[in-house]
Formats: sequence, structure tokens, C-alpha cells
Amino acid sequence: MREWSCDWEGVTIAVKRWMRGLRTGERLFVAGRQVDATEAWVWSRMSVYLAALVVLRDTPHLVEVVIGLGQGTVSTCCKTFVDGQPVGGDIKVSLVIPDVREWERTRDAGLMRFLLTTGLRRFGLPYAVAAGALSAAFARDRDMLGVAAQWTVAGILFGLIMGVIHWRTAEATFRLRQAKRRQVPRRVG
Repeated sequence: MREWSCDWEGVTIAVKRWMRGLRTGERLFVAGRQVDATEAWVWSRMSVYLAALVVLRDTPHLVEVVIGLGQGTVSTCCKTFVDGQPVGGDIKVSLVIPDVREWERTRDAGLMRFLLTTGLRRFGLPYAVAAGALSAAFARDRDMLGVAAQWTVAGILFGLIMGVIHWRTAEATFRLRQAKRRQVPRRVG
């Protein structure tokens, strides 16, 4: 499977992706020692977050890895951070998943605002327009007002459902990140 690695101040940080049957996972290694790992069903997640507090040369550091879909790409990208600074992986590619600070601002604004901006604007409106246009193009009866009303309601429902799913996924990832940041540091080098 895929592997990413980088060198940071003489220490190798590596991420190895594996797959066994319908299970997949990632392992984070710092200085050759596994410090974090994930495992899930093949289809169960869109992004991965690995992190560990490690002690290198008597100094604690937070090593984080974010794996997700690259913005504008169809490939999986990986970013490696040490103490919040990018040190390796696909540094120039923007990932589709939200940054921790960005998500803190989003969650402070609240679920309703998120549903209106992300759910309806990002998911619902494009769905309603595309589905309505296709439906109107192939409709035998030309009741365009009925077609427009039908797909408007469907788009609103789709946007709200996708918004809630997106919110719950981002919130779970945020809580996981917060928990991993509170770990006891491990000595690796």
C-alpha cells in the first residue's frame, strides 16, 4: 500500500497504509517506532488523523499526520506536521478536511449557520439545480413549476442531511484531535 515519509531534524517520520480484506489502516512511525495507528472498514472514512506527543532529545513535540482527499485532485494526500508546522508530505496541496483552528471558528458559529452555509449552499443547491435541470430536460409533462418545487424540496433535504453528516464527521475528528493532544509524551529518540 501507500507510504509517506519525511526527515525532520534528522528523525524519520513515516506513515504506512495497509489493507487486509475489507479492513484498512495507517501506522505512524517516528524514529522507527510506531507511535499511533488506525483501523477501519475500507469505505468507512474520508480522512485520517494520526498524532502522538513524542520526546525527542529531551524536548516534547506534537507529531501530526492528516490524510485526506486533496482539493481539486482525485488522489489521497498526506500532510505531516511537527508542533503545528508542516514538515513533509503533500505540503502544497490543500486538503478537503477542515483545519483545527478553522473548525473551532465554525463550531463557535453553531450548527444552524453551518447547515445554511455548508449544507444548503455546498450540497443542497448544486443537487437541486443539477437534478432539476436533468428532470426538466427529460420530463414528458412540462409542468416546470412542479418540477422546480419538487427538486427544491429535495435539494433542501439533501443539503440538511449532508450538512449534519459533515458536521458530525468533523466534530468527531476534532474531538479525536483534542484527545490525542492530551496524551502522555512517549520517548522515541
